[in-house]
Amino acid sequence: MCETSPPRIGRLWLSLGTGLVTAVPVGFFMAPVAVLPAFLGLYFFLLFGLLIGALMYRAALPAAPVPRRRLYLIGGLTGGVLWTACLAGEYRYLPEGAFNVVRSNITMVLDPPRREEVRRRVAEHVRDQINEQYPPGGIVGYARWAIGKGTLSIPRVIDQTTLTYRLPGPGWRWPVRVLLSLVLTVGAILSQFLGLAAPRPGSDRPAELDHSTA
Repeated sequence: MCETSPPRIGRLWLSLGTGLVTAVPVGFFMAPVAVLPAFLGLYFFLLFGLLIGALMYRAALPAAPVPRRRLYLIGGLTGGVLWTACLAGEYRYLPEGAFNVVRSNITMVLDPPRREEVRRRVAEHVRDQINEQYPPGGIVGYARWAIGKGTLSIPRVIDQTTLTYRLPGPGWRWPVRVLLSLVLTVGAILSQFLGLAAPRPGSDRPAELDHSTA
């Protein structure tokens, strides 16, 4: 079994911190593209997973070799944080998506105060529907709604009519896409990060990696 000295453990903490600090903003950034039709958004989970894994590998390189269980733990935690941030971002951006539907349906020019009023009232209506019809609301309610109907009735605000907002890929496609995004993210991170692993028993791989370029 590989022993890790305190300086090397510090490098692992640095690698984890690098992954988490990067994963949160990337997760929120991914939210609008995650819902692209035909699972096209999955490509970005793979791409950013590879980039984050490469950064984490570089930060932890002086700690190599590292036991695989630690690498799986750090990589899995980072991927899970990115995935959770993306789900939170999807829920957060839902009112904006509904507002865009309303805005595209209004042909008249709205002055800034009226425009902000429309955005606010649409957002309030969307949140209220999720909270009331899909308890306990929040991200859990959003997930229940996405797996279910995936549609919302939203007010046009400037008059008494309503419009329908449709989530791209609702029903069974939503949990499949969400699960695949988690698998791709964690897999991409680990594909880079596991290069730090201690050699398996009987392996011809050298016990230490060259740290001269770190």
